[in-house]
Amino acid sequence: DLAGTAPAGFSPEAFQGEARRALAAGMASFSTVPEVSLDRGDRSIYVDVYPYRSAEGWLNLSGAAFSQFHCHDPRWELSGEDLAGRWEDREALFAEAGRRFAAEIASILGEPGGIDQFRPVAASTPVLNWEALDLALPPAPPNAPPAIGTGELPRAWSLVPDVAEAAPVSFRFPAPLDSYSGDAAGATGALTLTEGESFSGEFTVETSTVTMGESDLDGYMHGSQVLRIAEFPQATFRIGSAVAIGGVEWGKSTPITVEAIYGMIGVDTPVTAVGTLTPDLDPSGEPRLRIEATFEVPIYERYGIRGPDGPDEARNRLLFTISANLRPA
Repeated sequence: DLAGTAPAGFSPEAFQGEARRALAAGMASFSTVPEVSLDRGDRSIYVDVYPYRSAEGWLNLSGAAFSQFHCHDPRWELSGEDLAGRWEDREALFAEAGRRFAAEIASILGEPGGIDQFRPVAASTPVLNWEALDLALPPAPPNAPPAIGTGELPRAWSLVPDVAEAAPVSFRFPAPLDSYSGDAAGATGALTLTEGESFSGEFTVETSTVTMGESDLDGYMHGSQVLRIAEFPQATFRIGSAVAIGGVEWGKSTPITVEAIYGMIGVDTPVTAVGTLTPDLDPSGEPRLRIEATFEVPIYERYGIRGPDGPDEARNRLLFTISANLRPA
């Protein structure tokens, strides 16, 4: 979008089309295609361009190039002081910006050992089993407790934070943005198995425990543009109706379908989760109820949150995974 003072009769749509064509023309080492299908092996550089027009009719172009692996810190920046000219010369200015971006993108993607390099595994790499790696499982102890419980299955279960276990909630964007992911350790909740195939429950996540593994990204996530943890310290997952197909039994992994309400920053969103419930015994012989479930949240449509640079169908959706051990309440 053009910032500053727009000229008389200015059309934002016409300006953006003109700017895109000029940028592409300047990127002579690249080609424009109507559609591209990206997979995990492809690498992308995302480009932002910030045009500013002064009241006197001068156009300054600044911008940044971002790795697909980090949407916050640019790999390269273009200063508006380095690229400026008369408004009437904007086509040539955008073409020059395209030329500079093309050179930097080629440098970034060609950087030996750089973070944006694709590193294939050599075809000569041997495929080994666990035994060949000296990682074979030891024999079971002679007095090992059973893995499947007996007797009546507990009906009430609770989730409490356990530092010895992995974070119970994780999230990621769909491919090709699935390198942006994180988790939350501060989850609590309760689940009650009722008669037949139904169950109920509610879970809460302390939003201050949400992390993406990078301190600057975490600061952005916790701040006023996303989670607003000072104002909304919790996110919730409240089960409305749930079905465990075939009933929940010791040692059996039961498919589940859950209609729930996901609540974040004061806005509730209906979601559908699918997964499994598996009651068994942990290695110490204590009962546990393993829950595995996934659901999706349209974060832009419901919360106005834009994900990292990339295709809209990926950046506007967040995929959640619940993977936790519940204990008898």
